[in-house]
Amino acid sequence: MNFSMDTLEAMEILYRMEQGTGDSRTKDRIDRALDELARNPVRTGDPKKIANNAMGNAGKVLRSREQLQVHFDVDVTEVLQTSKIGQPAFNSVQLKFEVIDFIDRSNFNAKDKRIAYALLNGKDVKDLAVTHEVNESRASLWVTRLKKKIHQKWNNA
Repeated sequence: MNFSMDTLEAMEILYRMEQGTGDSRTKDRIDRALDELARNPVRTGDPKKIANNAMGNAGKVLRSREQLQVHFDVDVTEVLQTSKIGQPAFNSVQLKFEVIDFIDRSNFNAKDKRIAYALLNGKDVKDLAVTHEVNESRASLWVTRLKKKIHQKWNNA
C-alpha cells in the first residue's frame, strides 16, 4: 500500500499529538484518525487539514458511540431484553439498526447471530427453546452466554 507524502505528514502530526497527551479520550480519537488515514492512504492536500479532518471524523464516531452509550448505560445487552408484551425494550429504530450493525460486524458465530436477531425481534427464551428444540434452561444458558459476549465485545469495540 502506497501512502501519499501528504498523508504520511498528516500521520506524523497525529503521532506527535498522541505523544503530547495523556488523555485517553484524545488518544482514542487520534487512534481512530490514524485508522482513517490508513484506510485512505492517497489523500493529498495540506497535511494539517488532512489531520484535522481525520480528527473531526474520529470525533464524530466517538460522539455517535457516546450517544449510543446513553442507551446502554446499564448494559449493552439490555437491548436484547424484551418487555412483558414481547416488544423490544427500546423504541428507537435507529438504535435497533446500530445494534444489528454491531452484531453483523462482530465475529459472532451463526448461532449467536440467530439468537441475537431473534431477541431483537421480540422472541424470548421459551421461543428459542421451541425453535431450537431444546429445554428452556439450555436456551437460557445460550442467552446468558451471548449477553456476556456482546457486553465484552461492545466494551472492547
